[in-house]
Amino acid sequence: MGDEFIILGNVNWGKDTSTHHLINGVFLELYKTPYPRQNAYTLSEIEEIERLIEFHDTHLREPKLIALEPWRITKEVSYDDRNTLENRKYAKLFTAMATVIPKNGYILYADGNPDTPSNDHAHAYYDFYKIDLGKPTSSMTKIDSGIAYKEFEQGVIIYNRTNQPVRVKFEKGEIDVEALEGVICRELRLGWDCT
Repeated sequence: MGDEFIILGNVNWGKDTSTHHLINGVFLELYKTPYPRQNAYTLSEIEEIERLIEFHDTHLREPKLIALEPWRITKEVSYDDRNTLENRKYAKLFTAMATVIPKNGYILYADGNPDTPSNDHAHAYYDFYKIDLGKPTSSMTKIDSGIAYKEFEQGVIIYNRTNQPVRVKFEKGEIDVEALEGVICRELRLGWDCT
């Protein structure tokens, strides 16, 4: 098709590179097994999500696009359930991972397909999706296994997919990141304002 097209494929959890020389992006619709499962991803599954994003970002052709759709924790199908503290925490973790790891990342923290038989990809629009830190000024910087950040014109985004809290040091001061947490921090004159 030449270079005038952007082609994405829904590869789910797959790591097949046989078409990566032809496609620019992947849609990682990350179903849970055994299917259907409505609880949180395990630590090892979250680690695999990190590896998937890194893998595809390495092998795709330019412009590289990663569209991440992890499925939320479902107790019921409602806006309130999508907006529980637990779901907000995971939504922010996956948002940070989708922003920090790839060159061009996108996020949709969505209902699982089995949640409603007639509607896939339903979701909440979280307030932290609206935070504008400007353009990236760095690529991903790994601090340790499962902990990384990316700097932006007006701040930094950090994720910690481990089960231990961490403290990340910058010139403007330290930022504490809890276990399984993503933080979005606006740079202030004297420190950070983190969400």
